[in-house]
Amino acid sequence: MDWSTLTNSDWIAVWSTIATLFISLVAIIISLASLIQNRNIIKETNNPHIVIYADTISTGYFAKYLIVKNIGNSSAKVTNISFSDSLHDLEKQFLNALKDSYIVAGQTILNGLIDEDIPSHIEIEIEYENGRFKKKEKFHINMDRLDKTFYLKHEKQKSNAQDNVSRGFLDLTNTLENGFHDVEKRNL
Repeated sequence: MDWSTLTNSDWIAVWSTIATLFISLVAIIISLASLIQNRNIIKETNNPHIVIYADTISTGYFAKYLIVKNIGNSSAKVTNISFSDSLHDLEKQFLNALKDSYIVAGQTILNGLIDEDIPSHIEIEIEYENGRFKKKEKFHINMDRLDKTFYLKHEKQKSNAQDNVSRGFLDLTNTLENGFHDVEKRNL
């Protein structure tokens, strides 16, 4: 083909074809990148995500809890967990019991903490998986934050043996506090 015999309109047609081909390739690349990104977003939103934290519940008295929660959208199998040596034996048993167990999406597992033996900082490392997805996370929990939170506490009245009405109200108050405590514990 002799390029010198092409007219201006022929050159415009050649360059239009090349530009169309280039634009089509760019569009295909953008579409593929978008599909890959969407696949990754869908995969990420369907993965489990376990968090570990400490919190208190206050309904007249307060209690401290260590909370393990799956805030992801699928279940996770805990494959390994390690933690600070300074924890009380009961907290160690609670955390060790999580090994090889499943935590379903939205599930909260909590354990009351022994107040006098709580260290100021706790480090917990957890490994979990869901099929091909594996994750390892480390949590640094500042327990001093729970102690430095201001709580109002009422003093219980001393009842004498002859004041049955006063004792009945005190028992009712304690029962209601315990009931509120159980309800609030479920909302962690």
